[in-house]
Amino acid sequence: MFPIPLFLPFMGSEIHNKLLIRKFIEGDVRSFDQLYYSYDRKVYSFAMSFLKNKTEAEEVTQEVFTNLWRFRDQLDENQDFNSYLFKITYNTVCKVFRKKASLRRQAENILKNYILEDTSTNVEIEYRNLLDVVNRLVEEMPPQQRKVFLMRTRDNLENVQIAEMLHVSVKTVENHFSNAKNFIKKFLMDHRLISILFFWLFIK
Repeated sequence: MFPIPLFLPFMGSEIHNKLLIRKFIEGDVRSFDQLYYSYDRKVYSFAMSFLKNKTEAEEVTQEVFTNLWRFRDQLDENQDFNSYLFKITYNTVCKVFRKKASLRRQAENILKNYILEDTSTNVEIEYRNLLDVVNRLVEEMPPQQRKVFLMRTRDNLENVQIAEMLHVSVKTVENHFSNAKNFIKKFLMDHRLISILFFWLFIK
């Protein structure tokens, strides 16, 4: 049996990633810009999908990356950056929901049985569990679909590049990736905030 391929939302070689994180921790602005460019639209899209308010979604995105920069010294270069960003985004969105809970019954229903703050390792454990679920789901995909999905998410290739490499049409690539996303989405989109966050940040 082949090992489950590691689903890494943060692309690039391990050495390159560690170097980028090390420079970021040291205060290198260009490294921060690179991280921001990789994730800002995903953080914004996730916030927008719940808040339905452009201004609030922009404020969440700004706060996430402001805190990422402010507390960069708390990040270990050997730590999983995706997990770290995952926790910051999760807590930021939860904070907004908590403020709005008295006005929005839906927010109360979403949060009433869930942890509002990361006071322990619960969010990181959830992240790891979701990562394992996605890896298992990827293994269950048809070979060509799995290959397209990994080339998009792991290798960060565009549809046109994938089509050329696999000698198929761009439409075929789009269909494979759409089917792969829907397959994963069916297992994650169960109205649990943390699962939906994972989908928006790393798969959408």
